[in-house]
Amino acid sequence: MMLALLLMYFLQGFYPLALLQYRIVSLLGGVCILAGIGLVFVAARQMRQHQATLDPMHPINSTVLLNAGVFAVSRNPIYLGMVIILLGSAVIFADITAFLVVLLFVRYITRYQIEPEEACLLEKFPADFAAYCEQVRRWV
Repeated sequence: MMLALLLMYFLQGFYPLALLQYRIVSLLGGVCILAGIGLVFVAARQMRQHQATLDPMHPINSTVLLNAGVFAVSRNPIYLGMVIILLGSAVIFADITAFLVVLLFVRYITRYQIEPEEACLLEKFPADFAAYCEQVRRWV
């Protein structure tokens, strides 16, 4: 996510969006950033409460499948929070390239993090995770 924010920062100004260059729009971007941070913290706290692993590199260490709270709305609330933070940042940067970076982040995180995590969880909790996937969407 930090790489995406750096890209947004360094690419700003190439394709500015005049419509988004108003103070009220920047305020909306800030609200999105705060909402994204809040979602990340709520999801992380819920994971800690249930002693679920927060290490995205080792999903096989999961001992519990969370499907309540924010996990009843999104299978990936932490990544969703990150995307909301990036969207808020893109609004503040007011540049088309910033929104393209958000799309690249979503594609990258889906392909190289979420899909492998889900394969691991399906292996670890076959019936429960399959039912969960039918009930709750990957993003929202």
